[in-house]
Amino acid sequence: MITKYKVLERRKGFTIVEVEPVTGRTNQIRLHFKELGHPLVGESVYAFRKDFELRFKRTALHAKAIEFKHPITGERMNFSLPIADDMVNFLERK
Repeated sequence: MITKYKVLERRKGFTIVEVEPVTGRTNQIRLHFKELGHPLVGESVYAFRKDFELRFKRTALHAKAIEFKHPITGERMNFSLPIADDMVNFLERK
């Protein structure tokens, strides 16, 4: 598995990163960040402990954009989505 990432912003207790899963395996991002010793905020499966100070009701992971080739037409497909309100609120509080 190959995952590219870039630190966008460091905050108290967590870091905001931009991630590109090159190989695209199931749970790849979650697993790689656990292996780095930095599990995702809200992570419950791929975390080495369950008593994190930061609380979020789900895994703090957002697919900002996805791009792929349509399997039948071969057309390049691009989709993007803004960050969900619960995550925006979390980031504004921290």
